[in-house]
Amino acid sequence: MLVAAPDGSIWFAGADVGTIAVDGRLTLVASGVNCSAGAVVRSDDALVCISRSSAEDVLRVVRPSGQIETVSLGAFVGAWSLVAAPNGTVMFLESYTRRIGRLTLDGVVTHIELPQAIVPDSLAVASDSAVWFTAGPTLVRMIPDGTYDVFRDDALFERRNPGAGFSGLVAGSDGTLWLSIRTESRTSQYHRTGAIVAFTQDGSFHEELVISSPAGLSAAPDASVWIIQGIAPGFEAIYPTYTPVLVHYVQQSEPRTFGVPFGSWPGHILGMAVDSQNRLWLALTDSIAGPRIAVLR
Repeated sequence: MLVAAPDGSIWFAGADVGTIAVDGRLTLVASGVNCSAGAVVRSDDALVCISRSSAEDVLRVVRPSGQIETVSLGAFVGAWSLVAAPNGTVMFLESYTRRIGRLTLDGVVTHIELPQAIVPDSLAVASDSAVWFTAGPTLVRMIPDGTYDVFRDDALFERRNPGAGFSGLVAGSDGTLWLSIRTESRTSQYHRTGAIVAFTQDGSFHEELVISSPAGLSAAPDASVWIIQGIAPGFEAIYPTYTPVLVHYVQQSEPRTFGVPFGSWPGHILGMAVDSQNRLWLALTDSIAGPRIAVLR
């Protein structure tokens, strides 16, 4: 996993955690952290990630000094989709309990109970600090008084599987929310291609791109968005050597596509992040070159 920090550095998180400075200098910060799902850098420059085991889910807080703090979330909560708010609070989803968790700077965890009808999928904090999440084909904004604003455009899901919904959500620097919709499986009776959707501040949805199997989103400081274009579900046996590509998109412009220099096929993009200079960083792996980090200049 890769995360862009406010100071322009890039953090990498897995079994070990480290940073890549703006000048390219690599520093190993801590070993044995075992980040397994989601990572963010909060306002005090500490990295927070989810670590899972058969016994429990925990949050690891890794400070630049190498100090590691562990916050237990309990067993079978299904923590994921970490986001960092401007005030330093880290928020996350608990898919098994249907709650939104909050970790404060002083290490306290609290929860927001959601109505039983709402099953959250992805979480984002917008540039105005508003908290948003997707729930199937619905986009939801949390209001401080405990209510919710709900947004939906059924036209986006016409001729799609009745269970289809948004598969990704990121917040852009200009207030736009970017969402993705997966390509339908070829084994179903629905064959509509995937899409990238912009939700603008006037409360409307705009299908910006039709794209085969969007597999990841990352918003850039210049208000553009990067997309990993993967392979549609059900097509793996037909294209066994297919390698993902990158798509860079600016609203109302033509998308640009970039190949990824893998040493062999199939190659895999394990993570991506955009730094303060709008450079895209990638965590890559393949059977010949192995795991590595690359930057698109």
